[in-house]
Amino acid sequence: MKRYLKKMSLIIAPFIGVLLLIIITDPYKIIFDYEDYSYGIFPVNRDYISTTYYLDNRAKYNYNSFIFGNSRSSAYLSNDWSVHLNGNISPYHFDASAESLFGVMKKLEFIDSIGDPIKNALIIVDRQLLSQTKNRDYHLFIKHHALTNQSKKDFYWVFAESLTHKDFLKFYLDYLTGGLITKLGNRIPRDMECSAITNDYLFKGCEESLSRIGNQYFDKYSSYFKKQNGFSTVEKPVIDSTQYLQLEKIKSILKKHNTNYRIIIGPNYNQLQLHSIDIIKLERIFGKKNVYDFSGFNQYSADFKNFYDGSHYRPYVGKAIMNEVYRSSK
Repeated sequence: MKRYLKKMSLIIAPFIGVLLLIIITDPYKIIFDYEDYSYGIFPVNRDYISTTYYLDNRAKYNYNSFIFGNSRSSAYLSNDWSVHLNGNISPYHFDASAESLFGVMKKLEFIDSIGDPIKNALIIVDRQLLSQTKNRDYHLFIKHHALTNQSKKDFYWVFAESLTHKDFLKFYLDYLTGGLITKLGNRIPRDMECSAITNDYLFKGCEESLSRIGNQYFDKYSSYFKKQNGFSTVEKPVIDSTQYLQLEKIKSILKKHNTNYRIIIGPNYNQLQLHSIDIIKLERIFGKKNVYDFSGFNQYSADFKNFYDGSHYRPYVGKAIMNEVYRSSK
């Protein structure tokens, strides 16, 4: 019997060791609360971070103005936005990686349900965001359980399941020992910095690389910058009945709070143009004066230096767009 127990302990010990390592290092930043949610190349659930940080700090900072969108909304910094707003402003960047229309709606519903004000709102959309109308059962994109009323058990189980992926342990151990960074040397440096208080989401690794090597950055990561056509390619319409209902719900919450809001259709490096039918629907719901389209070919999408990669544009572009939007609406 003793021999059997000893043999079993030798078999189980590595699994216990790995489990303790995962708990202690908290790879997805969902076990412990943090003052700083910045992270390196290992991916985390940005929706969870944004919601958790908001819940931890809402009483202290009395947030009343919100930026919503996917990771492309990172170009819109709270301080740059605040200069266009009147009164006592406490901004919060309530974004998520691969954010969905469902996610934006749920965040607004949640803020409303707990009685917090929504004095101002900046909603950054694109076709990808507008196309997604459901919660996703994937650990990097699933919505925080507080937003959806999903049980904590079911929520955390999604993350637990990801640990069983055949490549997870190798990937994570490689990351902890520094090997992953070497192997992914041809990928842009995805070290992200989350600003205290506002939760702005900064491409720290890219900015440091740009400061260090300048325009050589675009040669080094040229695989992200495929040659542009120099003209707009119109995408297929995406706003259907489900999207329309969710957009109407968003509008009803904004109306309830008498929110000063803008809807921005952001630029994209591939110069795809949101279909005019979708733009008309957005204008019908939110008012033409509140919807601004920067998709397709324009001064922002024409220059590859405005982007970190083939998807994310830089904060000075977001600042310029906000200057244009709020100047034209005065």
